Amino acid sequence: MSIKNIGFSCHSGFDDFKRFIDTFGDIIEFCQLQVNWFDWTYQDAKRKCEFLKEKGIALWVMEPVRGGKLAVIGDRYTEILKAQRPDLSVPAWCFRFEQTIGATMVLSGMSNMQQLTENLDTFSTFAPLSDADLSTVLGIADDMQNTNMAPCTSCRYCTSVCPKELDIPKIIGIYNENCFAGASGTYSRYTARLDEGKRPGDCIACRACEGICPQGIKVSEIMGKLK
Repeated sequence: MSIKNIGFSCHSGFDDFKRFIDTFGDIIEFCQLQVNWFDWTYQDAKRKCEFLKEKGIALWVMEPVRGGKLAVIGDRYTEILKAQRPDLSVPAWCFRFEQTIGATMVLSGMSNMQQLTENLDTFSTFAPLSDADLSTVLGIADDMQNTNMAPCTSCRYCTSVCPKELDIPKIIGIYNENCFAGASGTYSRYTARLDEGKRPGDCIACRACEGICPQGIKVSEIMGKLK
């Protein structure tokens, strides 16, 4: 048995990403990256994609909808997208974005038959976003980032090392929902619904989760804000 196609998946920053390709780029055929319209600038995905194109390495995409986070973005942002393109659902914006940037493979998680059908319908045509569409969706990304939300994708690596067994993605979800809504400072009424012993105040700031988080989230700082 032999390996016919060699590629790699990467969550690192640009410098490590570039160093790996500079070292092994002559045998690499594809790279799988977390790329979506939110992370285009937030995770430096644009620069990584441009470097792959320069090296002639195919782009494979993971997290096109950011673990579902970009499928439900709040009424204010949804209304902006609907006004721009009434024909596109919010998830479809994510997939048209991948077509726009030249992804050769898109790995999308789906939870039910309806999502599968909708995704197949979207990808049955090649219809990249226009310049105006890109400006709109990237403008929303900029606005979202100004809310100081955390880039959690609910991979749950953090929960495997937390000595207090906190549901860190769920807690960060509470933080992010409040950031989206512009309601910072009202966390307590939501965190109080969590089980005793499993609330932000129970975090001991050991930072074990931060050492394993692919997104580099400063979890202990967020927990401190939620206490």
